[in-house]
Amino acid sequence: MNILTAVAVVLSAYVAEGTLVAIYNDKPRIDSGTGLPLEAGDGCLRQFGDKYYVYGTRYQACPQSDQKFCYEWGSNITWPMCGWRNMTFSIYSSSDLVSWKLESANAVPEMVTGTVINNRNMAFFEPAVVYNKKNNNYVMWFVMTQDGDHGGQGVAVSDSPTGPFILDKHAGYPVTTMNRSADLYLYQDDDEDQTAYLKHNMNGKPPANYVSRLSPDYRSVVETSAPIENGTYYEGGGIFKRGNTWYVMFGQGCCFCKRGGSSLVYTSSNPLGPYVYQTSINRLLSNGSYEVPAQQFGVSGIVSAAGEKQYWYTGMRFGSGSVKSYDFQYWWPLQFSPNGTVMPMIWENSFSFDRP
Repeated sequence: MNILTAVAVVLSAYVAEGTLVAIYNDKPRIDSGTGLPLEAGDGCLRQFGDKYYVYGTRYQACPQSDQKFCYEWGSNITWPMCGWRNMTFSIYSSSDLVSWKLESANAVPEMVTGTVINNRNMAFFEPAVVYNKKNNNYVMWFVMTQDGDHGGQGVAVSDSPTGPFILDKHAGYPVTTMNRSADLYLYQDDDEDQTAYLKHNMNGKPPANYVSRLSPDYRSVVETSAPIENGTYYEGGGIFKRGNTWYVMFGQGCCFCKRGGSSLVYTSSNPLGPYVYQTSINRLLSNGSYEVPAQQFGVSGIVSAAGEKQYWYTGMRFGSGSVKSYDFQYWWPLQFSPNGTVMPMIWENSFSFDRP
């Protein structure tokens, strides 16, 4: 066998083990069972084993003309408004990131329409899920609000990635006592203990973002960082580790806005900080919108056919659907400079991914 033939054999073997798929951002991902867009707002994209899962908020199918944004709130707004009522959590699965199957339209059955706690209407959103290897179960954290006011976080547990998730009532309800706790995201480290961390912001006085280390069962907070950007209200974002560097991301308040939001990046050598500002990667355009008109809700670790771990920005394109529940997401693999700086994002209608 000559050198050219050997190279051809190696290349053909590599192509055989991976499949190139197109990931679209200019149109919604489709439920293969109904032919309709996924109903999974905010939440997270996860890879468990050889399958991919989308966990998201199943918002009400109200017309977007009824939508109110944060900057429109005032005494004339009647609670609950579009997007803040009649929600549940959806779970979709896929083996190829293209065809999606609805696994559950109500992943936490105890959290149902009309839930009332302490005589206040509850809404809930932003489910984030990680797998706990020690206990062989899946742990979900999510945001809970009371009459539109950020209240705290809930925790639910399941033996399966497709649910049902059972509310962890022993942890308290809500699980945290943090003042006006809001947007959150989970990240599981690759250390020996597979330590999990919660990135969350608090819309209190003063507002700030934090990172908390979770207990070994991932159901409670053990230790919390000092405030990141104390005194400024930022939403969304994510947390991840690349090499020995920890990254925390978030942006200015958006709350269902069509224009999108900023994506600020902070880094540290320690998951609990201190964090230092690195860069802003979503460019503000002259028309007041952003390069990527989305609000970030996470960074998902997705492994390619070559075994390379990519870090995908996931953000909601609010107002992109014909009704609120059909709003869809922008996915994009973050790019890094040689020194680890996250490069500015660009809008792409689609990109190719070589999946296993």
